[in-house]
Amino acid sequence: MDEPEKHDDENRTAPEELPKKGGLWAALRNSPLVGVDLDLRRPRTKVREISFGDDPAEADQSPHFQMENKTMLFAFVCKDKPGHLNVRMDTRPAHVEHLNKLNAEGTLKMAGPFLDADGKPNGSLVIVNAETIEAAQAIADSDPYAKAGLFESVEVKPFNWVFNNPEA
Repeated sequence: MDEPEKHDDENRTAPEELPKKGGLWAALRNSPLVGVDLDLRRPRTKVREISFGDDPAEADQSPHFQMENKTMLFAFVCKDKPGHLNVRMDTRPAHVEHLNKLNAEGTLKMAGPFLDADGKPNGSLVIVNAETIEAAQAIADSDPYAKAGLFESVEVKPFNWVFNNPEA
């Protein structure tokens, strides 16, 4: 059997190009998850079969597919500017309000400060759900701490929560 042609831009087989009988097609017909797009530039998307029809005559026809957008996790690793503890403390109420809003929206997964040797905050770790790295960067830029100039640096990185993930 010839391999289906791959899409160069996505490097994966489109659902309509899957063989219609036997092998992979038979396995996929019984699976709710057909494929996952892991391109960080776009929302993760899974293709889900939504109907084949109950008529055996329709069994050889292509199913209907529905695309579902999925978010992924991003970590903000923020380092405070030296000598800016007062900026952090003055801005903290607005920062906490901002995080509470993200939490209520289901965007915030976890957050907390890094501590120096004396136990004083000197940075932040924030983990959020976002559809793209650009959307995550926009969330990081909207933080009152960032707007107040607290951070020396902010790294936004894709994050894979492997251990103790409450949603796993």
